[in-house]
Amino acid sequence: MPIMRPARILLALSLGLLAAAPAFAVTKTIRIFDKRQIVIAVPEGWKFNLTKNGDVPVIHLEDRADSVNLDASFFPDADNELATEEALEARMRDLFAPVDAETKFTFTKTSDGVEGHAHLGDETKGIRSWPGVYLVFTITGDDAKALEIVTNALREVAK
Repeated sequence: MPIMRPARILLALSLGLLAAAPAFAVTKTIRIFDKRQIVIAVPEGWKFNLTKNGDVPVIHLEDRADSVNLDASFFPDADNELATEEALEARMRDLFAPVDAETKFTFTKTSDGVEGHAHLGDETKGIRSWPGVYLVFTITGDDAKALEIVTNALREVAK
């Protein structure tokens, strides 16, 4: 068995650690309203774009293969009108009309609010709310990773 020199040992260890390391997300900070800032963890390999539609911040994320797209817009909710599942469902029924009475909405508690969505044709549409803000989103393609972004990869860092 050959004896490895210290430099080769370090190189082998470094390569082994790199191969075992998880894929880290890029973190983007978005100023949404006045001093309010949101941090979003963008998965490795995903494209991120921030634009504005008037005063409304709009984010667009897409995976490497352009098979999953997430479009989301932030809106103020100073009175926390969308703090409950019932309020979210009512707003989604209005926003995503026509939605029939049989449409099933799924809700998830987030660390600071609630998220609700429904599968409508080949898209998933929903709203995530937290105190003072809500996010209206549309996902095309496989929605598992994009829903993970909406529910867990967004957090407010400044108000």
